[in-house]
Amino acid sequence: MLAHTKLSLLLIMLVGLSLPSAAKTNTKCLPLKKDEANIAICTKLADKGDANAQNSLGEIYYQDALLHKGYHTKARLLFEKAAAQGLAKAQYNLGAIYRDEFNNFPVALSW
Repeated sequence: MLAHTKLSLLLIMLVGLSLPSAAKTNTKCLPLKKDEANIAICTKLADKGDANAQNSLGEIYYQDALLHKGYHTKARLLFEKAAAQGLAKAQYNLGAIYRDEFNNFPVALSW
């Protein structure tokens, strides 16, 4: 009986110790977090059609657009994909990018 109790206790401890390490693994796209791991997660989810990931990745590209040529276009394309799915944040961002970066006020107003 004592051996069975010790074995059960050991098993519970091992399972309990493994939980924090599993919790540290991030599988969500975090908005405006620019580290490589987050960008990889965002890209993977965006490629699968996740509107929130598309918008978050678009925001990351938009923030770095002054440093990298073509990032405004990448951001716009991602915002368009997310906005087409009805994501309000992406619709706002799409309108803002058309207004501020492409000076296309009629299209900006449509979003």
